[in-house]
Formats: sequence, C-alpha cells, structure tokens
Amino acid sequence: RMNELFYKMQSFYSKTSRTMLFSGWLPASKKDALESAILKVTEKRCYLEWSDPQEIKKINKKDPDVPVKMKNPKLLSPFEMLVTNYAIPQYGTIDPTPIVAVAYLIMFGLMFGDAGHGLVISLIGLFGTFMTRKEQGSGTNKLFQLMIWCGASAIITGILFGSYFGHKWFNPVWFDYHGIIAGHAGPGLITDISGILLVTIY
Repeated sequence: RMNELFYKMQSFYSKTSRTMLFSGWLPASKKDALESAILKVTEKRCYLEWSDPQEIKKINKKDPDVPVKMKNPKLLSPFEMLVTNYAIPQYGTIDPTPIVAVAYLIMFGLMFGDAGHGLVISLIGLFGTFMTRKEQGSGTNKLFQLMIWCGASAIITGILFGSYFGHKWFNPVWFDYHGIIAGHAGPGLITDISGILLVTIY
C-alpha cells in the first residue's frame, strides 16, 4: 500500500529529489484547516488522500480500531473522564457520557443522601477547581468538578430524605430515611426498608 502511494505521488511531479509520505488521524472538523496549511507550506506540491474511517475498518479487519475523540459539552467533561477510565467507546458507537452522568449522580445521591455533607463536598470541589484553574482540563481539575456535581446531588437527596449532617433538622420532602431505618417511619410515600430497596432497584 505504501509503495502504491509513493508511485501515485510521484506521478504528479516531473522531477523530485525528495518525497515524503505521512499519515495520521485527526478530527473531521480540522480536516479543512490542515489541508489548507499543507497546501500553503508545500506550495501545492503535494498529493492529499483522505480516507473514511468506516472504509478503513472494512479493509483492515485485523486491526479495525479507529481512534475516538469524544465530543461533549464542557460541563460533562468530569463524567467523560469516568467513561475513559473504563474504556473508550469504539468508533461509530454511542458515547455513553450523558447516560453515565445521570446514572452516576442518582446513585451517588441515593448512597450519600445528606445535605450537610453534600455541601461540604461541593465546597471542597469549588475550592479545588479554583486552585487548579490553571490546569484546566487536567485529571485533578476534572476530579474537583466531579465533586461539585456529587455534592449537589447529595444536597438534593439529603433534602428529600430530611438528612442534615445525620440529623433531622427539617422535615423530609420525600420520605424519612433515618426514621425508617430506626423503625419509626413518619409520613411519606415510603414507609419501610423494602420501599427504600425498591427505589434503588428502580
């Protein structure tokens, strides 16, 4: 394939002392900018060939992995970090980041449902984000941003469960979590431990 490309390139020039071949991947959005830059630098003495990733996957079945650059809003970047910690989705498949963001926050809120502790986590996240603002996009910065989200989730569920630093300072909006655990459930939609377990299953 490389020899074929060399001959193809050479057919465009009557005489050349040096021929360079290079290939690589880039986001489709940057294709036009790169092409104009190459044409400018080489003074149009070049041959460019662009390939569709889907076609490459069909041709090269032994190693069909196409590099993936996920494109999510900046607010979802902490959850994108969670996804890439496990694995990067294959090219052409669904990016699960928005689903992970919603599911992760719901699970964290249910497990850590305390408005007081949630506020502490959010404040630490805000402080850490401010301190690492020069490292925008780094793993540490994204971790602090994730703490803000998780703290907010815990605050919401804490208010729903009526839990503030482990105390019932205000009446719960949804159900009395601590009351149910202690064996004296108050008013609410859920009145026993089975109901709490069903919430987690749902």
